[in-house]
Parts: sequence; structure tokens; C-alpha cells
Amino acid sequence: MIEKPFLYNVNYKILKREAIHYQIHLFALMILAFSMPLSPAIMSISQVLLVLNFLVEPDLKNRFKSLSSNHAFWFFLSLFLIYIVGMIYTTDINQGLKEIKIKLPLLLIPIALAGKSELILIDFKKILLAAIAGVLVTSFVGMYIYLTEKPEELRDISPFISHIRLSLMLCMAIFSALYLITNSGKSKILYKTLLAVTAIWLLTFIGILGARSGYLVILVVAVFVGLTYLLKQRKYILAGALALLLFIVPVSMYKFTDSVRTRINEIPAEIENYRNGENVSGQSISQRFVYWAISLELIKENPVLGVGTGDTDFAFKNYYATHQVKLEKKFQFTSHMQYLNITISFGLIGLIIFFVSVLYPPFLLNRYSDYLMISFLITLFISMLTEDTLETQAGITFFAFYNSLLLFAKPKPA
Repeated sequence: MIEKPFLYNVNYKILKREAIHYQIHLFALMILAFSMPLSPAIMSISQVLLVLNFLVEPDLKNRFKSLSSNHAFWFFLSLFLIYIVGMIYTTDINQGLKEIKIKLPLLLIPIALAGKSELILIDFKKILLAAIAGVLVTSFVGMYIYLTEKPEELRDISPFISHIRLSLMLCMAIFSALYLITNSGKSKILYKTLLAVTAIWLLTFIGILGARSGYLVILVVAVFVGLTYLLKQRKYILAGALALLLFIVPVSMYKFTDSVRTRINEIPAEIENYRNGENVSGQSISQRFVYWAISLELIKENPVLGVGTGDTDFAFKNYYATHQVKLEKKFQFTSHMQYLNITISFGLIGLIIFFVSVLYPPFLLNRYSDYLMISFLITLFISMLTEDTLETQAGITFFAFYNSLLLFAKPKPA
């Protein structure tokens, strides 16, 4: 028997160990992608597994050294750091610590992804498929509830997370399906057909869910990404077909889907109620006008640094207690706009840091030509116009997962 050289044995063991850690890394990412719309507990466990796997891998020192010189990573991380700095001048330490806990995905996920090499393309696609599968299962559960229980509130057909956060995940699943269709071999007809049917179903479920922001995201991405791409490629017939589809689908949803028609028809009446100074409790659109007006008053009180981490809730409660507001107590919430929430918490300085942390890393890594990154950013920024997207576990995980995945793990084109 011929003895293998010692160096060969050592290198083989190192490579085998690295392969095992890579598979654990991939498994954790797939579980995280699948569980986001389904299980907050599994969502948290998968993040812990990601970080633990990162910490026990070989050559940890060099990987942290690589992180320390990764400018995109540090700009990304600056969003989490403003919550740490905001603890210095908060008046509610306990609430501040709770908020830090919710924001941990902003720290854990980018460390685990930016500290490793990019994924292999086929594995990146597996993660997208896992995310699609997660929202698909959720939509089936939601449809079962819709058909059997006929709930009065459409949000009840999203039993695991907020229907608004689910609509964002549905949008990214649709964009991911289109990406997989256009980036697969010509021979994979069945695979492409299944993805296309899935995308159409998920689009339909957004309508059933009554998520206006979800449809707005789809329309904006289709116009600014889809039409722009097709016209640039001089595919005028396809561009015309897409434009026609963008007209037909919303009109059809409005005509044939009660939830969509109801949600659209109530907008003018709600705006009129707000203008007339009526009590707008329970009215989705007009309530937001009240929240935004209060938010601007709170920003005026602390325009530079804000009130600190965890003090936004207290600032709103104090305002409601000291001012006459035509809202029932159960509808007295915070701003319902992420930009205002951040400015109340951290002032105009915090708002600037937020925009830099989100918009500058893709520039540094030349990701603005990437279809999925642009789709994600449009989804994110539209959602934050009417929702405090980053204030819940599901929302912050959605943000940290897709942002980190597309910045640090998505393989660059060959």
C-alpha cells in the first residue's frame, strides 16, 4: 500500500472541513429563507446557526481581518450601530434593550455572509427557491383559512406574520421566480413553467390579501426594471406585451376581486374624512395622516439626534396623553412610516446614516446593475412609505437577509 504524503492528508482534511462548514452555511440560509414567513422561532434559530458556524470555522482570524477591511460591510453595519449609540441618551433602558434585540439580524446576518466567500450560483438559486417555497406554503395556508373560515379581516389569512411583511416577501418571491426563469437553461421547460405558475399564483394571492403596497411594488418594479430592460434591449414587442399586462392585471383584479375593489374604493372616502376632521379610528389611510402629523411635531422637538433608542413609543404615548387626538386609544400607534420613525429616534443625522447604510454598499460593490438588488431596494423603499418595516422581527430579518444575500453572497456574473 502506498502511503499518501502528510501534506496531502492535511490539505484533504482542511478541504473536507471547509466543505462541511459550507454545507451548514447553505443549510442555515435555506432554512432562514424558508422560515421567514412561517416561523419566527425557526427564523431566529437559523440565524444563530449561521453565526455559530461562522465562528467555529477554520481561520477565524483572517476572516475577521477580511471583515474589518470590507467597507461595504461597515456601511451596512452603521444602521445597527446607530441603535447602539442611541442607547446613550435613551430614557427607557429596558425598551431600548428590547429594540436592540429585535435589530440583532442587522448584526448577525451580515457578519455571517460578508465574512465568507460568495456562494456557488446553483446554491444561490437553491436559497431563492427555499424563499419561494416558504411564501408558497404560507399562501396555501392563508387560502385555506380564507375559504373555510371566511375571516372578516383579510390580515387574518396571514396567520404567522403581519400581512404587510408577508406581502413584501411575496413580492421578492415573484421577482426571484422571474430571475430563475431567465437564468436557467433553455431545455428546462417544466421548471420554468412551474416557476411562472407560482409567480402568477403569488401575484393573485397579494390581491386576495388586499395588500395595496404589494401591488404598488410589483407595478413600479415592472415599469422601472422590466420595461427599461426590454426597451434597452430593443425588444419592443415584449415591452408592449408587458405594458398591456400591467394594465390588464390591475383592472382585472379590481373588477373580479372583492378585497382589491374594497381597498381601492375606500381611499377617497378616508381622505375626505381626514380633511373634515372626523374621528378616523380604524381607517387605514386616514389614520396614517394623523400619525404622520404627530411624527412631524415630535421631530421638531428633537430634530438633530432624536429621542434615542426605544423612546419612540414613549414619545407617542406622551403626545396622545397631552393632546386632543381624534383616535380611539386602541388605534393610537406610532408613525407607520419608517423614515419618520428613524428621524424621531435618531434625528436628521440618523436618517442620513440610514440612507447611506442602505444605498452606499450597493454602489461600492457595483450592484446597481443587478435586477434583484434594484427590485429589493424598490420593494424596501416603497414599503417604508406607509409602514414601519424595520420595527418587527419579520421586517428586520427580511431586510437583513435579502440585503446581505444580494450584497455579499450572490455570485458575480462570470
